[in-house]
This record gives sequence, structure tokens and C-alpha cells, in this order.
Amino acid sequence: MKEFVLAYYFWFAYMAIGFLYLGFASKRAFYRMELFLSLGMTISFIIFILYPNAQFPRPSVPGNDVFSWLVNFIYDHDGTNNVFPSIHVCNAIGVHISLINCYELKDKTLLKSLSFVAALSICASTVFIKQHSIIDVVGGVILATIIYIFIYQTPKLFASSPKIDNIEN
Repeated sequence: MKEFVLAYYFWFAYMAIGFLYLGFASKRAFYRMELFLSLGMTISFIIFILYPNAQFPRPSVPGNDVFSWLVNFIYDHDGTNNVFPSIHVCNAIGVHISLINCYELKDKTLLKSLSFVAALSICASTVFIKQHSIIDVVGGVILATIIYIFIYQTPKLFASSPKIDNIEN
């Protein structure tokens, strides 16, 4: 489904939006997102080193339309190695979790919903354009879940209080 390449590329903008918004709106939420993404990428790279993995083969994408060109551009410039767990998936979930847990966005239902649709579309796009397999996505979701529990659900390490969030901005 080559049209999903737009969601795949949107990952870059989504990451930037998360960094910029939280960077200005909430130091605490920004640092939590930074920790989430850093842990996700570090753990992923450790897995890549200990368990080198790849996805083969990719299908050819015929056509002269922009979607075909964009998918082929990814195929030409992004290798098929280091795919499990999917960093695209883990990071998209990390940005979404960081945005919905930001105190300043507590009443922004539309923005949270748009963030959910964006993150879900990005995750789906990785499979639909054959950049990752389902198992890579599952790995990214599991990794994101573990990091979420560590950062947002462990009360002794990270107190989650709207008053603290608001004061430290």
C-alpha cells in the first residue's frame, strides 16, 4: 500500500512537532520524552548488536507516481538490517505517550486524538510499505510498553503530579 509512505515520512515531522511543542510547553514532559526516546533507541541498538536481524526480500514497486518514487527512495537509502524492534514504532508511540501525558494538554482532546491517529498511521505504514514486518512492530510496541511503565508508572522514580508538572515548567 504505497500511499502509506506519506505516514512513514510524517514520522520525521511528528518527532519534530513533539520535540518543539514539549520543549516550549513543559520541561518535565520534554525530559520524559527525551528519556523515552533515548532508552528506546539505546535498547534497540543493543538488540541490533547482540541479535543482528534483517528483513528480506522487499517487493519491487513499479510505477512513475510520487508514492512509488518515495517508497523506492526509502528502499534505496534505508537498508533491510536492524529492523527488530522497530525504532519508527517505538518512537512514534513515545511521542504520543509524551504528548498525552503532558499536563498542559490535559484538556486538548482533539490534539490527543490527532496524535493517536498520527502514531497509529506511522506504525501501520511501516508494515504497509514493507519496511518492517508485523513482528518488528510488535517488538517496538513491547519495548515502548516497558519504557512507558518505567517512566510513567514507576512512582518512586518519577512522581506524576500535575502540581509538580506545572511548577517545573
